[in-house]
Amino acid sequence: MPKKKIESNDDSTDTPILDFDFGDSWEGESTLKVWCDGRDYDPSKETYRPVYSYSIVTPKWKYDANDIYGAPNELPNLGLASKSLFAFLLQCVEAKEESENYGLFPPQVREWANHFSDQITIKYTQIT
Repeated sequence: MPKKKIESNDDSTDTPILDFDFGDSWEGESTLKVWCDGRDYDPSKETYRPVYSYSIVTPKWKYDANDIYGAPNELPNLGLASKSLFAFLLQCVEAKEESENYGLFPPQVREWANHFSDQITIKYTQIT
């Protein structure tokens, strides 16, 4: 199960964060964190949707992004956001070079996800 932490963001407010640990003797310890960055307004539908950020930190590199979105008028749900991110990571791993899913993430993230695909799958199924 992921560890749920409360950490302080740049605005000095408490932000719930889901924290996932990955590791082995070859790659070392890696951490993936997911948190809600607020809401995005869609004027054409007159709705708000949650925007999620995530960070993957390995011994060799760090990757940050904020390209996971919730459904319109959905309450923020870190579990659903994490499952979406894991699904995108696994799609990227399984994609052929000529498909659009191959380029979902930079090469180092794709290689990392490929190496930890079993752990990603297990964590995906454990999120409720």
